[in-house]
Formats: sequence, structure tokens, C-alpha cells
Amino acid sequence: MGFSYQPALTTARHATIMIAATVLEERLVPIYALGLGILLVLLSVVTPHERSVTAWIPAAFGGVFIILGLLGFRPALRKHAMHAAAGLALLGAVGAGIRAASAGMRFAQGKDVNSNALASQCVMTVLCLAFLAMCIRTFVMARRARMRSPTEKAAV
Repeated sequence: MGFSYQPALTTARHATIMIAATVLEERLVPIYALGLGILLVLLSVVTPHERSVTAWIPAAFGGVFIILGLLGFRPALRKHAMHAAAGLALLGAVGAGIRAASAGMRFAQGKDVNSNALASQCVMTVLCLAFLAMCIRTFVMARRARMRSPTEKAAV
């Protein structure tokens, strides 16, 4: 029964690392929003569809994500743009998820279902949920960094 020695980070060093990670992630969120927007536009373009207006819903969401991502590069607008992007991701995940669940139930009952639409809705749901989870994580990290005591900030 031995013990393992692992050097612990000092509080000031730990705070420095956490603040640096938070700053890096805050700057990456607009890039992720742009990437999500491009992926959603591509999803509409590459998914075979039969002249349906609803097939372009992911592209509409993607266009808004691209605009919010571009606005997020301005430091004064970053917080607002990324919160709007997180809200849009929630809306996209819920909307596409409900449609996918409904189509999945129809498919399970043996009814005719457009498999391309179902696949597109599932992909949009997963992409929006992943972006939303990343946004929540970043927002929590930013809040924790702001809530640090003045002595820890001074040690940084």
C-alpha cells in the first residue's frame, strides 16, 4: 500500500490556467458557430430532396449561425451573439428533434417516410445539440472565471 505523489498546482497557477482556457474557448465559439452554419447549409445542399421548401430549413438556420458567428468576432458583440446562437441551437435541436421523432414513429408503424428528410433532421438535431453543449460549457467557464476573487485575479 504505497501512495502516489503528484504535485498539486498552486491556486494562482490553477487560476491562470483556467482563465487562459476560458479566454481561448470564448474566442473559439464564433468559429464553431461559423462551422455549424456552414455544415447546416451543406446539409441542405447535399441532401437529395423533391423540391420541398422545408428541405432548406437547415440552410436558413445555417445562414443565421454564419451571421451570428461573424458578429461574434467583434468583442463588444461576442457575448450577445453567442447567447443568441445558443438559443438558436436550442430552437433548432428541439424543432428538428420533434420532427425526427414524429417521422421515426411513423416509420415504426410501417407508414411511408421520407428517409432523406429523416436523416437530415437527425443530423441537424445532433449538430445543434453538440453546439449547445459546447456553448453551455463555455458560458459556465466564463462565469466561473469572472466570479474568481480579486486576490486570485491579482495573482494571475
